[in-house]
Amino acid sequence: HSIDGGQTLTVASGAGNVTFTGAIGATTGLGGLSVNASSGDGDITFTSTIGDADTIGVVGITAVGNSTTADMDFGGAIYKFDGATTFTAVSTGTMDMAAAVAFTTAADNIEFATAGIALADGANLNIDTASGAGNITVGGAITGVSVETVTIDAGTGTTSVAAIGSSTQIGALSIGSTHNGGITLNGAIVTDGAVTIDGPVTLATGA
Repeated sequence: HSIDGGQTLTVASGAGNVTFTGAIGATTGLGGLSVNASSGDGDITFTSTIGDADTIGVVGITAVGNSTTADMDFGGAIYKFDGATTFTAVSTGTMDMAAAVAFTTAADNIEFATAGIALADGANLNIDTASGAGNITVGGAITGVSVETVTIDAGTGTTSVAAIGSSTQIGALSIGSTHNGGITLNGAIVTDGAVTIDGPVTLATGA
């Protein structure tokens, strides 16, 4: 079932798993979204989109998961936000992308905290905060299966990423744009494709 409306949706499941079986905010964006943001180690699954090509799915703050969330899965192709957005899962886990996917904000910060991002075969990743000052933070490693592409563009905002790729997991990688703020690399980058980094770069310890 789909979920629409201008109100804030709050879900607290504790150890129970949470699965959204339909699109969220595809007709009318929510006013905010909170899913186990404070506590609870249940898995969180989005089988469809948040928003669609014409609609921002959440207009307000989005906070999904916490540092004990065991697993987080994304099955949709579009996740659109207008407001600060944070996804968090346990550091030993992953946020799994089942198919090619785009996470976009309207010049707002977006963070994938603690856990890494795991791309399935063909699940190319695009994270874009438009041309304004929306920062992008990826706290865990980005891994793939077979030359998945990764595109990260924070507009005039800053970008911080952990390790990206191993062997032939990741294909072409693009970070930044002509407007980009500072880019911090916190881990090694290994790809089987072209690497484009556009913006001032800082190599952190371990990069």
